[in-house]
Amino acid sequence: MDERSNLPPPGPAEPREASGAVLSAVLGQLPEGVAVVHASGRILYANAEAVRIWGFTGPGQLPGTWPGFEPRFQVRDPDGEPVPAERRLAARVLAGERIDDVQYQFVGQDGVPRWVRCAGGLVELEGGQRGAWISFRDVGREETILRELRDERDLVAALVDRSPLAVAVVRAPDLVVELANDVAKSLRPGVAMVGVPLAELFPEVGPAGFLDQLGQVAATGQTVSVADAPLEWWEPGQPRSFSITFSRLPQPSGRPTRVLIIARETTAEVTARARAEAIATERTRDLARARVTSARLRSLVDLAAAIASVEDLDALLYLVTGEAARLLGSEMASLFLLDERGDQLAGRAQVGMDDEAVLGMRIDLAQWPEVGEVMRTGRPAVHVQADQLQGPERLFVERFGIRSYVAVRLGSPGRPLGVLFVNYTRRRHRFNRPELAFLETLTSYLSVTVERARLVSVLREAVTSLQAAVLPASFPTVPGLDASALYRSASEVAQVGGDFYDLFALDGGRVAAVIGDVCGKGVAAARHTVRLRYELRTLLEEDRPPGRVLTAFNRRVQEEFVADEYATLLLLILDPATGAVSWSSAGHPPPVLTGPTPRTLAFAGSLPVGLFGDATYHTSRFTLPPGRCLVLYTDGVIEARNPDRQEFGTQGLEAAAPAVAASAAAVAEVVLKQVLSHSGGHLDDDAAVLVLRREPA
Repeated sequence: MDERSNLPPPGPAEPREASGAVLSAVLGQLPEGVAVVHASGRILYANAEAVRIWGFTGPGQLPGTWPGFEPRFQVRDPDGEPVPAERRLAARVLAGERIDDVQYQFVGQDGVPRWVRCAGGLVELEGGQRGAWISFRDVGREETILRELRDERDLVAALVDRSPLAVAVVRAPDLVVELANDVAKSLRPGVAMVGVPLAELFPEVGPAGFLDQLGQVAATGQTVSVADAPLEWWEPGQPRSFSITFSRLPQPSGRPTRVLIIARETTAEVTARARAEAIATERTRDLARARVTSARLRSLVDLAAAIASVEDLDALLYLVTGEAARLLGSEMASLFLLDERGDQLAGRAQVGMDDEAVLGMRIDLAQWPEVGEVMRTGRPAVHVQADQLQGPERLFVERFGIRSYVAVRLGSPGRPLGVLFVNYTRRRHRFNRPELAFLETLTSYLSVTVERARLVSVLREAVTSLQAAVLPASFPTVPGLDASALYRSASEVAQVGGDFYDLFALDGGRVAAVIGDVCGKGVAAARHTVRLRYELRTLLEEDRPPGRVLTAFNRRVQEEFVADEYATLLLLILDPATGAVSWSSAGHPPPVLTGPTPRTLAFAGSLPVGLFGDATYHTSRFTLPPGRCLVLYTDGVIEARNPDRQEFGTQGLEAAAPAVAASAAAVAEVVLKQVLSHSGGHLDDDAAVLVLRREPA
């Protein structure tokens, strides 16, 4: 038998007329007002949104005719002028005029002014009678959301402008620059970048292969990173190195494809590494002649590994200063860094000296010419008989009883960072070539690490600002409710990710809690979370049950997310006075109810939002007893793995939840502490915990 014989005929299914009840139900759920008026002025139909915009509490308050209705509310044009009855929407449409996107201000029966966008046209009613349909949309809420989105856009723009990295956005396929921050613009000073193809701004990027890489990223969406790329064509005779990342930005369907370019100049790091390698190669022969020099070289390798793991700048400076003194057998050492103005050195670390004296000391390079020469040329200043000096150094030498010292520059000729002093007080010391080579190598490693520590500090400040915009700093105070949350990102550099949570106070003393996870992690995943929170707030104001809120929310975000983007959500509404809980999940793990026997609430499977526009979600209900807690969490909690790759799981979460707790904060702290203990402090995904505790009566 031919299997295809059982299939329906090809082509679209035969359309069927919808009943009046079905059409009425559909129109009743629309987010815009719809009404039908007979040519005689009778109001034949008005949906729930139309009744609300007109300021009535229910359809029973509506007058039967349009002439009897119009005196009950005011209509103003965009300039605030009253609109006469003959120029109002229904009158214009019944007069034969087609209306599209006209803005009025309605002051309805309730006295509340509302800005609406209107449309309307003629319609043939049953029996061939003439009528008019009109629609109007409340744009006040939309303008509020747009204003909040503009604030978010301004925040992101400020973070981009303050970034120490070069940031630009190009539009495919012509790779036209649409955005460039000040650092990016400085790469082509005096040239207007926005609106110009990248190939015109930098003609050399084509032969270098960068345009092909950008085209590939735009086509495939795969991020491309290039570390320490040497751009010898940038400035003849002065090659520069950059670490560059190309990544495609998510865009709604039908919008142009855009690629984000982030570049960081690594010339100083590459030069320092090359110089360190050259020095190490040149000095290997000398270092190998003596056991002490060989021991220093081994210590230098260990020190390089140690300083690479230290992120705090002050701790790093003290570590290197102490190790320099130890490895060279000196009694004292001090380290000074160049201040922001670039004309003074400030004491930052010391060993064997006095913190108050060194950390409070400043060296004016104009008054200390020898130190200024070290900073300018990079040649060490060596003094075997320091007690014979007569310059400004003499007071420093006499105060600490220094008999010999060497001063070595940190940094490069184009970017000097500071000076390291190694001092001998017990005897005069003659510095040999291996010792000086060791010091130069040590300061080369230190220079790179200092730059890295400074960059990490700047990035953390920027990311902290973004994290404050993504997660709430505090929750609203609701009588009868104790709420607390903790968050840990899986991103090792940018401590911000795709997990988010929030708590909204609702009418009647109720509270709405939401927790979710946008696919991905790091700053790229955090882009969506601010917008999602605001859209949820808007839907919750309409007093819908959680399942209907998620259904409407899914339709909105499905149009905004690009392919393969989605988010899991759990929405819960709690009345602390009665303990009544209603909740719904969109592909998110269900909450855990604490008590003598903690348990995970049962819930049928559901899809994440953003995947299918026709997905629906149902609402579950139960009662939360006084003194009990609900633990909401993201999948990073139950999917945390130990070294044996075993997941923490819901069993681990139920075991971690205390039966009795004095506060929600205590429960959240215990749960996250157990998760980190299970995973050894390393998370594969972001982890968030939100605890709601109903206070005892």
